[in-house]
Amino acid sequence: MMYMLREALEGSGLFVEGTEYETKGKVVNSYYGFNVTKVDEEPIDQIHGFIAAKRIQERNKELYGETGNFYPFIAGVFEVLNARNDDEIRKIVNVNSVKDQKKKSLFGNMMKKYDIRGDIRLTQDLWKSQAYWEIMEGVFKKYGFDKDKLFKEALRFYDNNREKLNSVSRIAHIPPDVMNPTPKIANKIGNWPAAILYTPAEISEALYFSEQDDVSLKIGHMEEKSYDKYIREFMDIVHLRQPTDLASKMYKTSTVTPYLEKHRPVNKIRIYFNDNEESIFDKLSDIEIEDYLFTIDPRSGELLNPIIEKVIYAVECARMSGEDPPKIGNVELYEGKDVLRSVYEGKISVAEAAYNMPNLVDRYILEPLKE
Repeated sequence: MMYMLREALEGSGLFVEGTEYETKGKVVNSYYGFNVTKVDEEPIDQIHGFIAAKRIQERNKELYGETGNFYPFIAGVFEVLNARNDDEIRKIVNVNSVKDQKKKSLFGNMMKKYDIRGDIRLTQDLWKSQAYWEIMEGVFKKYGFDKDKLFKEALRFYDNNREKLNSVSRIAHIPPDVMNPTPKIANKIGNWPAAILYTPAEISEALYFSEQDDVSLKIGHMEEKSYDKYIREFMDIVHLRQPTDLASKMYKTSTVTPYLEKHRPVNKIRIYFNDNEESIFDKLSDIEIEDYLFTIDPRSGELLNPIIEKVIYAVECARMSGEDPPKIGNVELYEGKDVLRSVYEGKISVAEAAYNMPNLVDRYILEPLKE
C-alpha cells in the first residue's frame, strides 16, 4: 500500500501543511532545526518534532522495510550572529555551548525512549565543516545574495532600525574555533554585520543535510516560512501547528516558539520537562479554561486549544512508547486525531481534558524521560 506522507502525519492531529515532491516514492530522511531556550527550563512543545519524525519512520518501515533517519539540529551557537561585540560573542558561545550539550542529552534520551533512528547535530558540526562553507559559496551564487539584499531582509528582525542592525558584530570577529569559513566566503562577508548571514546560513544548513545525509524533508512550525520559501526549492517542507501557551484564548491567541522561551515582563505560561503533575495543576489554577477546539491566528493559521494540544502530545507519546491508550473517562485515545474527534463529537469536554491533562502529561511525557 502506498500512502502519502501527510496521511501518516495527519493522525497526530498536529499536521498543518506540507509539500511532497522530493519525498515521493522513497525512504524519507528528515531534520528539524532547534534553538536553545533563554531560561533554565526546556518547553515540552518541541516534542512535536519527534512525534512527526516517529510517524515518518513508521511509514518508511511499512513501505520500504527501513526507518530512515531523523536529524535534530541544535543551533544555539547560531546566536553569535546577533552579538554586538567580542565579549558578547564569547559569552554566547560559552553559555549556549553548554545549553546545546544539555539539549543534546535530552534529545538523545527522547530518541532512545521512542526508538527514533538518526543522529543529533550541533552548530559546530556544520560551521567547522569545509563542506558547509563550500555549499554556502554556491548559495550566494545561486540566489544572488549581496550585502544590501541581505541587510534589507534582516531589517524586519531589528524593528526596521538600520542603526541597530549595523551595530551588530562583524563576521570576522567570530573566532575560528566557532566558525571556520573558506577564504572565499571569509573575504566576501568578513566585514558584514553578522546578523544578515541568517538567511544564507539557514539555506546552507538545509543543503548540507540534503547533500551529506540524503535528507529530503525539513520539519518545522508555521512561523519558519521566511526561510522555507528558499528551502522548498530542493527539499520538502512539513509545517506543524504553532504551539500556544496555556493562557492562549480563542479571540486573543498567544503563540510560542516550540523550542524557545525567554524572559519577558509578563511570562507566558508553559509546561517544561522539569515540571510534574502538581506544578502543572498550579499553572492551570489561575487560567480560565475556554470551551473551544480550534481558533485562527493571523500569522500562524489554525491553532488548537492549548489544553487539547498538550493532551495530544501525551497521547502521541504513549503511542510512540507502545503504552496502552490513555483514557479520559471511558474514551480510549490511540492517537492525536482521536482527541480532536472526541472533543468535536462531545465525547470529551475541554473541562474534562483540562482536569486530566496534568496527569497525562506527567505520566506519558515527563516521568518516562526522567528514568
